[in-house]
Amino acid sequence: MTPGSPQAAYLQRAGVRTVVLEKRHVLGGAAVTEEIVPGFKFSRASYLLSLLRPQIYAELELQQHGLRVLPRDPYSFTPLLEDRSSPRSLLLGHNMTQTQQQIAQFSQKDAQAYPEYEAFMGGLVLALDPLLDAPPVDTAALGQGSLLQRLRALQALRPLLRAGLALGWQLPRYYEVLTAPISKAVCHVLLGRDGRAQGVALQDGTEVRSKLVLSNASPQITFLELTPQEQLPKDFIQRIRQVDTCSPVTKINVAVDRLPSFLAAPNARDGQPLPHHQCSIHLNCEGTHLLHQAFTEATHGHPSSRPMIELCIPSVLDPGLAPQGCHVVSLFTQYTPFKLAGGQPWDEHARNAYADTVFDCIEAYAPGFKASVIGRDILTPPDLERIFGLPGGGVMGAAGRNAARVALEDFRRL
Repeated sequence: MTPGSPQAAYLQRAGVRTVVLEKRHVLGGAAVTEEIVPGFKFSRASYLLSLLRPQIYAELELQQHGLRVLPRDPYSFTPLLEDRSSPRSLLLGHNMTQTQQQIAQFSQKDAQAYPEYEAFMGGLVLALDPLLDAPPVDTAALGQGSLLQRLRALQALRPLLRAGLALGWQLPRYYEVLTAPISKAVCHVLLGRDGRAQGVALQDGTEVRSKLVLSNASPQITFLELTPQEQLPKDFIQRIRQVDTCSPVTKINVAVDRLPSFLAAPNARDGQPLPHHQCSIHLNCEGTHLLHQAFTEATHGHPSSRPMIELCIPSVLDPGLAPQGCHVVSLFTQYTPFKLAGGQPWDEHARNAYADTVFDCIEAYAPGFKASVIGRDILTPPDLERIFGLPGGGVMGAAGRNAARVALEDFRRL
């Protein structure tokens, strides 16, 4: 999640002089590459590229500036733990016939119904997708605003009515940074007597004046920590406080000296990647009862004893991420509470104990995994909040295309 970069790109290309302020030592928010273990490069807090809107990819001409999208087919692999000599697995890809054959191992009825299911889901995508590329509807203006406010709010409904149509707001060239990002933390937003933002004050006392201030920090940080409270309506502050951003996800980055070999799909003798190694690999997903159990434990303040694990091996598609023969493994795990039961801290002991539980689970599916581990980086919900500024550890967010478009409209009226 790095909405600030697209925001800056769109504003810069529209002719607005733009300065980017970043608290950390590296730009990119949660979508950054860091060499945590020497020689191993990790996408430290993000997972896959699935949340990048295609409009941003096209409008900012990211391909011409070095971004390569590596599609996966097959894309999903779910091995099972079974008391049999050859455990089954479910491998899903874009070939409908092969996917139906995989599903038929478990249910002929579901295999036959799968094309209809795909068509149904495709229809939902056509209806909902435009909403992700449009500013949210101002529901208050629809019901209580002036005539002009109501008309503007109605205009925001157009994407819903144009389900499936591309917005087509094209930009000719990609954003090139003309001013170096300032790696200093923002102290607070500067407001004028009329309540308008006039810039920001940095923690070292520097003031950066601007007609327009965009924040890609969370609403809680933006309005409860960076904005003077006396300038905000009390009911607005209360609504912000009520937004729940707590996440049950712990991300673990792992450096290994070989590919995991699953009981349901053993490795080739030469150790080269097989098709399932490029997939999102789902563990502890034999039944919904396991997911419910994992969730229930977390609601009581305990990390799941058998967590849901989504395992990805990015170096299978991009070998440059790790030394030859080695790999980087990304573990998206659920469920872990933000606050532990009894007020216990998420200290090193608690973090490592949970990571050990996750590794024990992987070991059951892929014996030898624990012995292959060279190093690991554990990011619990409090870690995601502390390091990346994600309140509650919440990792979902839309890129800043919509914010930039709305900001440009406001900027032209200033």
